[in-house]
Amino acid sequence: MYTVSVEPLENRTLFAGGPTPEFAAGSIVRGKTIGEWSGEWWAKVFSIPAPVNPMVTEEVSHSAASNDGKVTFLFGSLFASTLNRTETIPTGTPVLVPLVPLEWSNADTPAAPDYMTLPGNYTAAQLQQFATAQANLVDALTATLDGQPIDNLFAHREASGVFSYVLPAEHNIIQDVFGGPSSGPQTPAVAEGYWLMLQPLSPGQHVLHFTSHSGEAPSPPLFGPFEGDVTYMLNVSPKGQVRNAQGAASAIAPTVTPPADGTLFGQTRIGDAEHDEPLELLN
Repeated sequence: MYTVSVEPLENRTLFAGGPTPEFAAGSIVRGKTIGEWSGEWWAKVFSIPAPVNPMVTEEVSHSAASNDGKVTFLFGSLFASTLNRTETIPTGTPVLVPLVPLEWSNADTPAAPDYMTLPGNYTAAQLQQFATAQANLVDALTATLDGQPIDNLFAHREASGVFSYVLPAEHNIIQDVFGGPSSGPQTPAVAEGYWLMLQPLSPGQHVLHFTSHSGEAPSPPLFGPFEGDVTYMLNVSPKGQVRNAQGAASAIAPTVTPPADGTLFGQTRIGDAEHDEPLELLN
């Protein structure tokens, strides 16, 4: 058991290092670019069974250390567009914030030409084409930390490059949420979206708020419009006093129930073959 003492905002140091609360776009942080960290973030998400996955359920912690412990990940939601969360995170580690996390791989991208079934069979270049086109649809971003605005957010567009991930054999996100058959190692995968890497925060309580909006998708398998409004109350505690609830989860529920309309972010990548014009693919 531990407690977090909170000083008045005007008396606190908001972050521990740097002239701004965030690292510059494209920075190398603890040995990786922010884009590479976004690929690590997605690999972490895919590795967690759907019933205890922070992107699926509100019943678990929505922060976790990267596999090497060098960065703290905050997670969003595959379903909800408005989130209010409280998390306890450690001092001394940068914090990766998914303003608009977008990922594309064959396991979760329906196959051409009708875009009705999973998995797809795309090259890395074609998946990157989807990722770039989807990120191009984002048209509004805001972020504040303890009431102070973080500016120039569109500069924080980050691309992972090609990465791989490993899905659990059963009850993974692809099976339980997307309705696909995939499990085990998956490659290629690419991520491109908007991310903030915050400097390590000072001990105490901090409020992070960010919003996003994406316009209407012109063709499948792109999706949109969607919007997000996320508030995190972050209790920053010394390392060693923060217990990661994800690693403690052991009871795996048999099923996950998505929204009644079967959509993610209010949308789906599955196309309407009778009405949608597909995106012209690279050869």
